[in-house]
Amino acid sequence: MEARAKGGLASLLLALAMIAAFLSVTSSASAATVFCKEFVETCPKESVYPISTNYSASVEAGKVTLITSQFSKKQCTGSAFEWTTTETTEEGTLVGSVGKVTFSGCSGGCTVEARNLPWKVEFRRETEFNAMEVSNSGAGPPGLRILCGGVKCTYAAESSSSWTVHQVSEEEAAHVWGQPFLALIEGFACENAIQWDVDYLLNSPEPAYLTLG
Repeated sequence: MEARAKGGLASLLLALAMIAAFLSVTSSASAATVFCKEFVETCPKESVYPISTNYSASVEAGKVTLITSQFSKKQCTGSAFEWTTTETTEEGTLVGSVGKVTFSGCSGGCTVEARNLPWKVEFRRETEFNAMEVSNSGAGPPGLRILCGGVKCTYAAESSSSWTVHQVSEEEAAHVWGQPFLALIEGFACENAIQWDVDYLLNSPEPAYLTLG
């Protein structure tokens, strides 16, 4: 009788463990960060943009991208930022590769170009904001090279930089926003650091909202 009771208890515990494991896997899968065609908290499977989707964002018309330092400020009237999603981690983080960052119409006749592409980008849907992190993909730390009147200065992030994906309504496209600090790594007569003030509008594919899937 006692052996039977112990056997029943063991079977019950095994069943409970299996249920817990199933719920854990289900919860983990449902918590994955995705880009969605709908402005919802949980994206229906048919509305999730698949891995390998290409995304592009650009400076909104009438606005500028600022590159500021202690003694100067440069403005670029045009800038674009493009990435492709590559995988979703076990923790639900959406990972991508930034393959193109361009600038145009920069003040003072300066030119600005991205360095060490591709950059790694990670997206996480969080309670208060949508986290976005840009970091080294293996080519080197994300950086910018600025050429003004023959003076060439190269800057790079010392580590990963935190950005956000800001979206407030279904009527407004998502904004990719950040203010990463970049330190001087090469150049003469250059300032020691700059701040890149970023505000891009996600315009392809459209619509696209960062949420859970």
